[in-house]
Amino acid sequence: MPESQRVVRSHALREGLTLHDVLEPEIDDAEATGTKVVATLGPACHEVPILVELLKAGAVGGRVDLTWGPLPYHLESLRNLQAASKEARKLCAVIVDTLGRELMIRRPVNIDESGWPVHEPGFEVTAGQQVTITTRLDAECCANPCVLPITYEGFTDMVRAGDNMYVGRYLVSGGDCLYLEVQEVRGPDVICMAKNATLLDGLLTVFHTERSANMGEQLNVQNALPLLSDYDKDALRLIGREFEIDFISLSYTRTDEDVREARQFLQSIGQHHTKVLAKLESRQSLINFQSILSEADGIIISRGNLGLDVVSEKMCMVQKMLIQDCNVVGKPCLITRVVDTMISAPRPTRAEATDVANAVLDGVDVILLGAETLRGKHPVNTVRTIRRICLAAEKVFDHRNHYEYLAQIDQQVEDEAVKQLATQYGVSPHVWGSYLAMGSQMDLTSVGGKGSYSSDGPVNANPAYSMPELNAIAHGQPHGPPHGMSLHGRSHLSSMSGAIPGTPPLGPPGLPSRLSATTAHKSGTQAMMAANPSVASELGVFRVQGNVGGGSSGNLSDMVGGHMLGQMDGSSSRTPWLSKLECITSSAVLAADKVGASLMLVFTHSGGTAALIAKYRPPIPIIALVVPNLVSNGLSWQLEGRTHARQMLLTRGCVPMLTAPATHNDEVLENALKVCTRLGMVKPHDKVVVVQRSHHDFGVKIVSIDELGLGIKKILRTPSMLNCENVPQDGPQTPAPTPAPEVPQDRPQTPVSEVPHPSPTPSQTDLPAAMLVA
Repeated sequence: MPESQRVVRSHALREGLTLHDVLEPEIDDAEATGTKVVATLGPACHEVPILVELLKAGAVGGRVDLTWGPLPYHLESLRNLQAASKEARKLCAVIVDTLGRELMIRRPVNIDESGWPVHEPGFEVTAGQQVTITTRLDAECCANPCVLPITYEGFTDMVRAGDNMYVGRYLVSGGDCLYLEVQEVRGPDVICMAKNATLLDGLLTVFHTERSANMGEQLNVQNALPLLSDYDKDALRLIGREFEIDFISLSYTRTDEDVREARQFLQSIGQHHTKVLAKLESRQSLINFQSILSEADGIIISRGNLGLDVVSEKMCMVQKMLIQDCNVVGKPCLITRVVDTMISAPRPTRAEATDVANAVLDGVDVILLGAETLRGKHPVNTVRTIRRICLAAEKVFDHRNHYEYLAQIDQQVEDEAVKQLATQYGVSPHVWGSYLAMGSQMDLTSVGGKGSYSSDGPVNANPAYSMPELNAIAHGQPHGPPHGMSLHGRSHLSSMSGAIPGTPPLGPPGLPSRLSATTAHKSGTQAMMAANPSVASELGVFRVQGNVGGGSSGNLSDMVGGHMLGQMDGSSSRTPWLSKLECITSSAVLAADKVGASLMLVFTHSGGTAALIAKYRPPIPIIALVVPNLVSNGLSWQLEGRTHARQMLLTRGCVPMLTAPATHNDEVLENALKVCTRLGMVKPHDKVVVVQRSHHDFGVKIVSIDELGLGIKKILRTPSMLNCENVPQDGPQTPAPTPAPEVPQDRPQTPVSEVPHPSPTPSQTDLPAAMLVA
């Protein structure tokens, strides 16, 4: 489908908003924000008391960056973060950022009393002067305004005359950067001319900007540095022995193969639960963004380097499109470099505050702070300021528009996929639409028609399948490859059709039936995109991996109004295909909006269900209730659940809560609601939408908080109600039946977590009744 026909979000602000509403002073520092804040650990926030303040101010994660700082210092930072998390009673995610393919300038370094590396005083470079970047090893001790020794020996093979270079301090952009133009490559030296005057200080990094002006192509020669350096691998092994690494930030991700390589290494060192965040820092990562997003667990938009490889006038739109596509598939999106001014100033500039608010309105999940907390003068105030900006933007975010947008995307993808499948199997799109609507019960031979079809009608007289063959396929009978096509050349979705043992295929290959789609917990839209990657490519929509809950990219169109239902050839209306779980979660979000709920609560284990709810951006908090489980690795038992809870911290709107198991899960729900009431998240008579799993079935229920805020309101049948029911009518009098005993009528069903957990053991009962992270 042409890019011009792609559905885009029309607006971000909710309807009916006035300037008076915006100016109303309604920001509450105690109120939880949906958008999260992650701090980079360094000298400014190394000690436990500062880290406690950061967590209380709203930070949900701590990042250690292997690019700068010795490993013992980072290990001590993580120990302090662990102690601060216990003291503040807040969960905190651990993120490790790799060195990767970073190019740096070699300069002498001293270690201060705290163990942090400090460079010698910086030097000034004037505009128009000659600067040489050299690979000579003997130049290490003579870094000066004229000579910059670089760490990569093959640097001269990457550049040529006319290329643009960027040299700047680590985690700094803007006026303190040096822009160079390559004049000549002479042996180990790259002769450049300075385009501006600046002061170079601290750790200096080099970025080679793309020479092609066409955003869709790449002409630069990439460096041959490995994805994970030896230092990265050694550091991850050592950190993994002492801490659970929740996320790894994969610097300079270029392709989806990079993500697979990192995941394979993490598994080799025992970090099976660690999720991979792909860091986009170059033009190549944008070109391969579809496959990267499909493979990674989340995306980091590294706006410092990426902003150098993208022309200035395009960066805003690039950011919006990246965030939009992450929202569609329900994967967290993080952005960097937001309030550089607050490294030294206590208040952001107008442009920086607007930038943060716009990112929240775009749908970003996390604001990742770098130098602001690593070496800034106001780390706690920075976190608090970012949090307040996010909260103000969330209050005007158009949640209904976001919901409807997802519905349009799903419908658009499915329409295009059905047209392509219709062409492939030689049937008109209208036939496929009818097949979908009737659940594969129709006789395809009854509709007649010959030849293959395009969106404009038949295009040839030799269909891939004859009508009797298509009818047999539609009813699950064995079949061979189509005429003139080998089995190897056709797209089969064995994971969708007949995937359940003992269940025969219920539809043509490439098109899942209703039963197989629901039992496999995977949407038809996702399957169609897997079979027809060109559809997803043209629409910019990507499949969702099982590590995010197995959901699709769509929504229930008929739940947002009949006008949203798609049309097949103008005659057959359909509801987009969704997995069973996403049907439940999207319905729960709509139900919460309709009843005016104050809270959503979901029983989850891996976080997939909570992530699907968060994808639809409800305007209320999502409590992700995690009951830890004892699992065995064959040699020992360990408690599992904290890692998943911490990983949910990076999903917008999710508030993970750890709770001890109870004899009846009604008690778990009651205790969770008591904690929420105590924290001010709900009050008496508020409604709460609960998503839970009973045995193998998911369900949604709506409960109310009782008058005292101590649990769930019980509705009893009073004697007067019973008497009214037994009032005799005209006619022969009959004895009134014995009134039934008073029993609760809307007693909540017993909630069961997604993964059954064993009976309480001494190690589990030591857990606190509930731990909540704001």
